[in-house]
Amino acid sequence: MNQGMQLTERQQQCLWLASKGKTSRESAMILGVTERTVNFHLSQAFARLNVRNKQAAVARALSLQLLDRGHAHLLDPHGIEEG
Repeated sequence: MNQGMQLTERQQQCLWLASKGKTSRESAMILGVTERTVNFHLSQAFARLNVRNKQAAVARALSLQLLDRGHAHLLDPHGIEEG
């Protein structure tokens, strides 16, 4: 992970789910929180990454290597990785 830029675990989870095409509502259902909570974490990530929207945040986080496959279990709780 990039040591100069830090995102919280929840911010990383929300962005990782966004990178997989999940809406805030879908992410909320997966994480067991409200859509408002997901949007809060995304907005905090936007500020840390100095971007204005989800697409830019995902792009910046990926370019900084802040997202990894470590969150794959969110979409596959049974441990079967997607291809």
